[in-house]
Amino acid sequence: AKVGGAVSVVSGAGTSSNSGGITVRTADVSSTGVSGALSMATGVSVKGNSGAVTLQSGGASTGSSGALSMATGPSTAKGNTGAVTLGSGLTASGTSGSMTLSTGSATSGNVGHISIMTGVSTSGTAGSISMHVGKTDKGHGGLVYLSAGSTTDSAKVGGAVSVVSGAGTSSNSGGITVRTADVSSTGVSGALS
Repeated sequence: AKVGGAVSVVSGAGTSSNSGGITVRTADVSSTGVSGALSMATGVSVKGNSGAVTLQSGGASTGSSGALSMATGPSTAKGNTGAVTLGSGLTASGTSGSMTLSTGSATSGNVGHISIMTGVSTSGTAGSISMHVGKTDKGHGGLVYLSAGSTTDSAKVGGAVSVVSGAGTSSNSGGITVRTADVSSTGVSGALS
């Protein structure tokens, strides 16, 4: 069996300078229209696996590897900025794909941080952060596991876990609620330890 031809778009090399860049974008719209969409996807497979999509910056032997940035465009008028949705695909009978968010490992240096935060608001309400497990009609509910890192160094301590409510400079600080869910039938509500 043969495969279809590949398509490669490669910028020019620079033996003693930078290699050329590649720009893929739709044109601007000067009137009230909408700029064109940009779609990147692999083809559908009837029987086998569909192709993967890999988006990464190049490696570096002595310097730092390039950063990877994904964001929606700004809104200079009164409109909202676009949302960013990152998720795995739906499945009819199998298991949906997992999602992993992690920093790279380090053999001798420090491991990078992961920051999940909403933006600052100067006059409105700051955005919320929600983390929850999906609902199931037959199986057990999924777990939410939050754990700090451990250490094998006898002179060091394990990582701490801090849950702090927001401060109110001229009002009350936010509350913290830790509780198990109510039970509507004859069961027993979960324990808290």
